[in-house]
Amino acid sequence: MKMKIAVLGGDGTIGRKIVSEAQKRGHEVHSLSLSTGVDVMNLELLTESLKNIDTVIDVLSILTADKETATKFFTNSSNNIILAEKANSIKHHITLSIVNALTNAEEGGHYKGYYAGKKAQEEVISSNTIPWTIFRATQFNEFVPQNLNNGLPEEALLNMMMQPDDTSEVASELIDLVENPVFGILPDFAGPDKISFAEMNLIYLEATNQLNSEDEIYLRKIIDKKEFTDVLTPKTNYKAGKIKFTDWLKNETTNK
Repeated sequence: MKMKIAVLGGDGTIGRKIVSEAQKRGHEVHSLSLSTGVDVMNLELLTESLKNIDTVIDVLSILTADKETATKFFTNSSNNIILAEKANSIKHHITLSIVNALTNAEEGGHYKGYYAGKKAQEEVISSNTIPWTIFRATQFNEFVPQNLNNGLPEEALLNMMMQPDDTSEVASELIDLVENPVFGILPDFAGPDKISFAEMNLIYLEATNQLNSEDEIYLRKIIDKKEFTDVLTPKTNYKAGKIKFTDWLKNETTNK
């Protein structure tokens, strides 16, 4: 059945994949973001934008590690979204969250502020009366190039174990939930392989011909020490995707 779907944050890394996947399946998709003139902090405008929508998928994000900034953004945006959904009798709300959102609000190191924001978001969504789904995923493969804009990431992040997932698989999972709703907090979704962020950076820089000798020595030193922290990977039963980081990277480098 053809559905009318609104994707909040539809112009972002994951949002574009969701919009594409929904369109491929024949759904009517509305990509809502600042670039399309929709500010979720403007309740009147948001309410108007959600008219006649069946399902809302919220993949909004903010680039910050500051607890106050993240918490304010996710709390206020989620409250506005819920109000706009209630005004339009939305049938299903889907939020893309992050694995270990609750525990990492306290234990997530430098990024615990961001996790605190996601925890606040989950609390708003799970306490409302609109049928809701919270889908928690690990970091995306694109997390590597996103963090290389200003050189190598800090050592604390490079020391973290990852289980990166593919955005196309996450998008497919989310549209599956639109077509066949499952409500509540779902099992975590993660990639098929555990790998340190240092190794991911090394592999990426090598494959894209950006690796210099200084960075290689530094990254291999971190990898050889094997003093990795494991706060970003799933701790309990989870669903694993099929696309490995190296598969994603091969596709990226082949198509460029």
